[in-house]
Amino acid sequence: WGLRWHMDLVGAKSTKAPNLVSAFHFMDVPPQGGDTIFANLDMAYAKIPPPMKKELDTLNCIYCNDFASLIKYKLDSDGFRCLGPFPSTEQEKDPVIQSLVRKDKTVGKKRMFFNPVRFNCFEGWTSEESWEYMTYIFHTFVNTPENSVSVKWEKGDVAIFNNHAMIHTSTPWELYKGKGRRFRLTFLNSKVMFEDDVIEGAHVKNEVPSPPPL
Repeated sequence: WGLRWHMDLVGAKSTKAPNLVSAFHFMDVPPQGGDTIFANLDMAYAKIPPPMKKELDTLNCIYCNDFASLIKYKLDSDGFRCLGPFPSTEQEKDPVIQSLVRKDKTVGKKRMFFNPVRFNCFEGWTSEESWEYMTYIFHTFVNTPENSVSVKWEKGDVAIFNNHAMIHTSTPWELYKGKGRRFRLTFLNSKVMFEDDVIEGAHVKNEVPSPPPL
């Protein structure tokens, strides 16, 4: 596969809240490829105009956790937008529904949490409408030269980063396929950290808005 932007454990059934800290320990690195690209979602959210930010604050993400559906997902060349096939939300046995923007108690401010590799649609929107909107957000505010960085790893490197603030991807797998990229991945602190929407695994829904014109 190519680029696959994601936030660790966002939208996963296995945890009530995504881990605060993610850590890599690289045991082997390929001579070419295998870099990690990070983009700062806090900085991106801060740059979004207030009217659009108000709209984002009302959206609920429907995430898919059906592995058979997830492996069929096709992403665009940027590794962000899902091109389908989209699973039916009616057929999803136990979808995970989470607010796109949540107030993070660790810092006392609103943050945007979004995981493209699991995302199906916003509640009340079609998948096509949802992806068109988030792709605009991603290219306009998130994946910009001043807001992203590519890190080239060396054997033995350890990286610790804030998973509540960053979205990331490796460079395309084709660049290092079969060339020895091995790392340990550790998640730390997956306690409930949000004030509004995670109570014993339940979700308090926002009011469902209609898609805005772009």
